[in-house]
Parts: sequence; C-alpha cells; structure tokens
Amino acid sequence: MFNVSEWLKSALISGVANGTLAREFVVTKAVDYLSKNILTVAQVEEIAVAIEPAPVEEVVDEPEVPSE
Repeated sequence: MFNVSEWLKSALISGVANGTLAREFVVTKAVDYLSKNILTVAQVEEIAVAIEPAPVEEVVDEPEVPSE
C-alpha cells in the first residue's frame, strides 16, 4: 500500500540533499503537513535531522615559523 506521508518525507529530504529545495522551504512545508496531520511529529523530527546542515570545519592557518 502506498504511504503518502513516507513518500512526502523522502521527497522533502531528497529535495534538500540534491539542492532543488531550500532548507527553509522544507521546514515550512513539514510544519504545514504536520498541522494537517499528513506527517507525524516523528517524521518531522526525521526530516529535521536529515536536513540539518553539516558542521563546517574551521580551518586555522598555522603561523609560519622562520627557519634558522
């Protein structure tokens, strides 16, 4: 049987992953679908975790030490 809520969840996650949907749009739509009882709180949590931006590793340049 086709599960609309799982299909929507997957589409929202993959939309952010492949760059076709903005994270902010997906957040808004997920809350909208939650308020309409199309998605569950657990599914919205899964979406939130999946679309969380990856932490950016800070690169710090080491000062050059003069050679003797």
